[in-house]
Parts: sequence; structure tokens; C-alpha cells
Amino acid sequence: MSTVGLSESWKTQETPQPGGGGAIVELVGVHKSFGRQKVLRGIDIAFQRGKTTVVLGPSGSGKSVILKHIAGLLRPDSGEVRYEGKRIDRLSERDLIPMRKDLGFLFQLSALFDSMTITENLEFPLVEHESLAPDERRERVKEVLAVVDLVGVEKKFPAQLSGGQQRRAALARAIIQGPRLMLYDEPTTGLDPIRSAGISDLIVKLKKETGMTGIVVTHDLACMRKVADRVVMLFEGQLIVDGTPEEITASEVPHVQHFITGTAEEEMDKFRHDEPSGVLRRRKEAGA
Repeated sequence: MSTVGLSESWKTQETPQPGGGGAIVELVGVHKSFGRQKVLRGIDIAFQRGKTTVVLGPSGSGKSVILKHIAGLLRPDSGEVRYEGKRIDRLSERDLIPMRKDLGFLFQLSALFDSMTITENLEFPLVEHESLAPDERRERVKEVLAVVDLVGVEKKFPAQLSGGQQRRAALARAIIQGPRLMLYDEPTTGLDPIRSAGISDLIVKLKKETGMTGIVVTHDLACMRKVADRVVMLFEGQLIVDGTPEEITASEVPHVQHFITGTAEEEMDKFRHDEPSGVLRRRKEAGA
């Protein structure tokens, strides 16, 4: 891994104090349906500042839908989404702009522009949202590419990069404005174990060097164990466990064990979350 440092102008403006610093994002009683399909069923969760929270769960459990609510890409049918204590789920697109400048989003399939070079891809948010001279933009691009260990690809197009390199380039674009909150949607999907480990290392590195808060949606248990301060798991749109990676791995909740051990989906259907005995939740005090 590269040990290139970050300039003070690039780094996250607020470095969390040891032990936390309160919630940066909160979902309160959030429900969301698409047609007759209920995806989120009363989600209550607070994401602590300066921590990396991993969101686990089987496909269709609502993990990515939570990220889209935080980014303002979806609105809840009921409930509230708060950023820095301010309700954002009722804001207009214009009023969401300041919050989104604080936000970096690594999409599942990288979402790079095929017709643009890597430099042009990375400069895009700078051109749209900041008033920087061309030389300043190029310097910022050079800096973040060094952070993600991707030096020398500035003039290449996405198709000329490997899958792992594309993911790193997308991560560089996501962090180029120095976000305080990073959302990672399946950051290691489609990558081999070595490249997956490299992306996980970068997530850890970014938290250590910038103090940014991370929310990671993943199925990758190796990634979870490496990056998580805290793990929550969703099942059928509800939060069923909340704890450290060690606590989640050792949990006796049936859904968790099925997920951790890779038991067939039909076996998981034998258990229902609405059985009180199947619920384990670790309550934490704010800042813990």
C-alpha cells in the first residue's frame, strides 16, 4: 500500500475525537415500499461520526436502499432521515446540494464515464461544484490517484483499466472533494480476493488518514472483518443485529448464522424475524 499523505486542504475538515463524537446520520422509523414490496420496515439506526459501519444482509433486504435514502436519492414513505441533526428527507434538490458536497458515494459498478479519460472523470465533480483553476484540478487528481495507488493512468480510459483499477479510480473520484461521509455500495463485488483485500485496505486507510465516516454495504465477510468498527444486519427490511464484527460472527441468531455460514436461502426461510426469540440487538450509548 502507498503511504502517500494527504494535503491539509484535501483532508476532511472535522477529525473525530477518540471514542466517537455523536451521530452524523440517523434514520428514524423509516419505511419504504416499491409497489406492494415492503423494503424497509421501520428502520431506526444512528451512524456514529468517525466510525465505519458495515451493513450486512441477504439480497433484497434493503441495504442499498438505506444508502440511497442517506444520499437523498430516495425519500421514505414515512419516517425521517437526518444529517448532522437536520432532517433532509423533505429538502428540495437544491437544498440537498450542501449535504451532498459532504458526501462521497462509491457505486457498485464504479459508474465511470466511458467516453472520458480518468483525469476527466475525476475532474468532473470539481468542474461542477468547485471554482478551481485547471492546474489546481490536475494537482487534486494527481493527489487522490496516489492515495488509491493508481499513479500513471491519468490519460487512460476506463475500458483500458482492470476491474480493480476501475474501482480504485471510482473511489478516487468519490473522495476528490474531501467528503466527511463515504457510502460504499458493494465495494468489492466482482473482484478477486487479492483486489478485494486492496479495496478494503483503502477503506481502512481513508478512515485513518482523514477521519471520515464510512457506511459499507457488502456481502463480503472478509471485507467486513477488516474494515468494520460496527456491523448491523438487515433481514426482510428490519434491523436484527447490531454489534462488533466478533459479536456478529459469534451470534446465535438464526438469520445471522445462515448468512455467515452460507446456508441455502430456503433454509433461512424456516425462521422468521418477527419471532421475539430470534432477535438480538446490542444497544450502544452515543459515542461508544
